[in-house]
Amino acid sequence: MKLDLDIEAKPVVKKYYNNMVAEVEKQLAVAEKAKEKGFDLSTGIESKPVADLADRTETIIGPIGIAKRYREVFEEKKGDRLEAIFQLFREILEQKWCKIEDESKRVEQAIKTSLVLNTEGVVVAPLDGVPRVEINKNPDGSKYIDIYYAGPIRAAGGTSQVLPLILGDYARNILEIDKYKPTDDEVERYVEECQIYDEIVTRQYKPTDDEVRMIVRNCTVCINGEPTEEREVAINRDLPRIPKNRIRGGMCLVLSEGVALKAPKILKFAKKLKLDWNWLEGIIKVSKSDSGERKLKPNEKYLIGAAAGRPILAYPMRPGGFRLRYGRARNMGIMGKGLHPATMHLLEGFIANATQMKVERPGKAAGMSPVDSIEGPIVRLYSGSVVKVNTLDEAIKIKPRVEKILFLGDLLISVGDFRYSAHPLVPAGYCHEWWVEEVKRQLGEKAKEIPELKRSKEADIAKGDENVSITKALELSKKYHLPLHPNALFFYNVLDKKEILQLAKFLKTGKKYKGTEKKDKEKNTEKENNQVVFEKDEENFTAVKKILEKIGACHEIKEGKIHLNVDKFNAMEKTLGIEKGTEKLEQAIEKSSGVISALNLTSGIPIRDLAGTWIGARMGRPEASKPRKMAGNPHVLFPLGAAGGNIRSINKAMTSTGEGKEGSVNVEIGLYKCPKCEAVREQPFCYECKIRTENTNICPSCGSLTKEKQCGKCGSETEAYSKRSVDLQELVRAALENLGIRMPDIVKGVKGMINEGKDAEPLEKGILRAKYDLHIFRDATIRYEAIDAPLTHFKPEEVGISVEKARELGYEKDTFGNELVDKGQVVEILPQDIVINENAGDFFVTVSKFIDELLVRFYKLEPYFNAKKREDMIGQLVLGLAPHTSAAITGRILGYTKARACFAHPYFHQTKRRNVDGDQDSLMLLMDNLLNLEEEWMPRLFLQLH
Repeated sequence: MKLDLDIEAKPVVKKYYNNMVAEVEKQLAVAEKAKEKGFDLSTGIESKPVADLADRTETIIGPIGIAKRYREVFEEKKGDRLEAIFQLFREILEQKWCKIEDESKRVEQAIKTSLVLNTEGVVVAPLDGVPRVEINKNPDGSKYIDIYYAGPIRAAGGTSQVLPLILGDYARNILEIDKYKPTDDEVERYVEECQIYDEIVTRQYKPTDDEVRMIVRNCTVCINGEPTEEREVAINRDLPRIPKNRIRGGMCLVLSEGVALKAPKILKFAKKLKLDWNWLEGIIKVSKSDSGERKLKPNEKYLIGAAAGRPILAYPMRPGGFRLRYGRARNMGIMGKGLHPATMHLLEGFIANATQMKVERPGKAAGMSPVDSIEGPIVRLYSGSVVKVNTLDEAIKIKPRVEKILFLGDLLISVGDFRYSAHPLVPAGYCHEWWVEEVKRQLGEKAKEIPELKRSKEADIAKGDENVSITKALELSKKYHLPLHPNALFFYNVLDKKEILQLAKFLKTGKKYKGTEKKDKEKNTEKENNQVVFEKDEENFTAVKKILEKIGACHEIKEGKIHLNVDKFNAMEKTLGIEKGTEKLEQAIEKSSGVISALNLTSGIPIRDLAGTWIGARMGRPEASKPRKMAGNPHVLFPLGAAGGNIRSINKAMTSTGEGKEGSVNVEIGLYKCPKCEAVREQPFCYECKIRTENTNICPSCGSLTKEKQCGKCGSETEAYSKRSVDLQELVRAALENLGIRMPDIVKGVKGMINEGKDAEPLEKGILRAKYDLHIFRDATIRYEAIDAPLTHFKPEEVGISVEKARELGYEKDTFGNELVDKGQVVEILPQDIVINENAGDFFVTVSKFIDELLVRFYKLEPYFNAKKREDMIGQLVLGLAPHTSAAITGRILGYTKARACFAHPYFHQTKRRNVDGDQDSLMLLMDNLLNLEEEWMPRLFLQLH
């Protein structure tokens, strides 16, 4: 099997993909050779390898030729995928390059193909979310398009939910089909179902009864659905066009989270296709004030569903919570956010690498990453002193002395996260990078005179912040009339007018002690170098101590006195404009609308708000990295009925009796007939005759065996399986003899097969898995689950590989174009490389040993991996797969981490249709998937790798 991959990329990336394709083809060749032996349900590989969206679409849904035509149209439309989808939709309906005579089937094909293209061919929605599309008749005899939805459509997202409706209306115009004309009873049936569904499922938006009526009466195609809930309607029952009375969950979802919630998006689609959906303007929700201005208010939604034992870190917009800072680090992106590692440590480790947090803004959840180039926390010690913690080492050292966290530090959020969440940008706290841009804009070429603006490339990536002293900040502001650098600012905006005046008056009571050259500490205990000391018996001492804590002003408490660094004092004095007294400040406060505007008047230099927006947050789910298992932890998909007991033990079932024979079990299992000895088998291979068996059906009425779906004797519909006594003891004996090993202490099967043909897996596979204590998921693959974490750059030393190994994997230069010679250099990660937990590495070593033994003992081939330690798995290929999706992405193991997460490029996670919002996905070895996955175990579900 050959893969054609033609990409536009740098030579290093092209080489990377060529090597990956070569390895995929190598594993495909081994797997094909194994499958050709005929021991499995299929003789070919069930996971279809595809290179791009075009191939995925043709593989999943068709029609034949769509891959070639999509590439052509996509290029014609200059990369506008939506425009390409609309053109292909019309071409399928007009049968330009494919023939589908049945009009209903043609509309269904066009809609499903378009939906696959829109969802990147990943989610199962086009297969399971839209089970069918029909053309039916209205009471007056006119035709209309009927679109059936089911529960899995939720995974497609609101935009993809409504796309079939727009396309249905477009098809209606092209094929000259009338619109859907609901009766009054049908309209009320929709209303009743939505009311009941509200009691069953939590939705983002619940439309009113009148909105439901408006949507149903005006939508030109029928929003129909398969019954998904056990509850039934009580009033509008047994309608001719809705004969079943159970609630249609897919319909309710699309009507509310699709049409009602995505009305603006629908209007945009409709406008592109020149369709009239203007009636939707009646249900569009406007969240602005009458003046058109947005008002920032505390949002408490993130507090809903807080679990016991998982802390609330900050309440909505509460000063001292997380300070918003815009930006992105190399371990952030696609909803993943950053906070200081010192904050993580001081929060008792509740927030660790990849831990999920629920955040107030921009909303939803976020996977967390440590970022040491942002502001760390400010804490109060038991001594009363207030300290800013700048590094993780400082946090570890100071933690036993910390009484209270006064400020949690920065929360680094990408601007794109706000846009993706449709949340308006909110004010951020003043920071170094903002100051730099203002200086460049204000001074132009003169900015080159300021050395503090010069930063090395390494600093941009590794550290990020330049240390501008308070003295230098004041000097620059005075000389160039620049905004005061954030290092010389405090959170003044959290104070009211009364508090800022109280602070100003208190500062005037301080006694300055200049620096001294004396080294003898015993003679210099009272007069600390460069300190301003405030006596405890001064008026308002306690209140001002709290004010200093509120604004994040670090200070020491010695002998009951407040000791404030003289540079900090000078910054406060200059900012408040109180060098000669507080009268000017008092007048400015009276005239100004807020504290910051008053400070701008009194200081004579531009003052920015250091606080910005405070963001509330709580802990969501902890980070996770562990094998994924089914209930019962089976080793093999082989039915045991009740014979295996609660643990589904094959060992125990071998001692049971079915129809009086020891070791027999009564189970529903597939039928296979040997063409040579004509014996009925449970497996697709007859080991006695050494040939492949053939699928056969049985008539449940007369017991006749036939290959037809209808019995030739009595005319009954046949079945591909039967409930019969199976000699489990003999099957196990033959399997052990075939493998040449002893029976493990416990091998677990399943109670029954849920696939259509009740086909079972060869027992040999389960026996070998049990030997290595490996358990399967429902598709017979061995999965390891890890929480998603982003990574765009890394250092070889961080992932546990040498420079030589990194170069072998294709990392020849660092991110600045220098030759990679040191393990501390920063390197841009290749798009499908992943860094996994050390335990995952050990786990995959065990899986590789199972696969090697499977190849040798079951398929009679050579071993493939020969791995002995986790380092041997570096460079091996895995598949990444998210729940509710049908396409996996190929990845390559780059290295290991102690963090319980899967680090990968945002492209890797997004290909799985994932954001880094605290969800976890499965990893599996590519070879395991190629050898063991069977489509028969996943009806209506296809797994692709790309």
